[in-house]
Amino acid sequence: MLAKKHKVTITQKYLVAGHTQMECDSMHSTIERKMVHKIFTERDYVVILQSARMRPALHKVRQMRHYEFMKMDSMHMASIRPGTKDGDSTVHDLRGIMYESDRQVKFKLAFSDDTTWETLPQCIQMLDNVQWSKMYQ
Repeated sequence: MLAKKHKVTITQKYLVAGHTQMECDSMHSTIERKMVHKIFTERDYVVILQSARMRPALHKVRQMRHYEFMKMDSMHMASIRPGTKDGDSTVHDLRGIMYESDRQVKFKLAFSDDTTWETLPQCIQMLDNVQWSKMYQ
């Protein structure tokens, strides 16, 4: 994993749905309005995405190839759900995940600085560099 390889701690923070506004929101809105056409091929998607905005310019669309996607089935990931049984916290309750260089994964359920990080009970199996490289073959 990146944190282990570079001996750093990576903190991933989650936003709360409905409390954000991003530049891409307007882009998604224009695309949704354009999606009234029937779609039969991948190219139809590209045309709709490009032409959803005319000014100041068409959207730039980069069509990806199959080999550009990671093989997630080879990662052997366990759940990142902080709880393990009914009534426990779920993924939607996460406010942050911390990946540490010693392969530990921790989580927070609140944004406040005084909230302590807890060890994730169903930790993701970290991959070494050899395993990561195999995912792209």
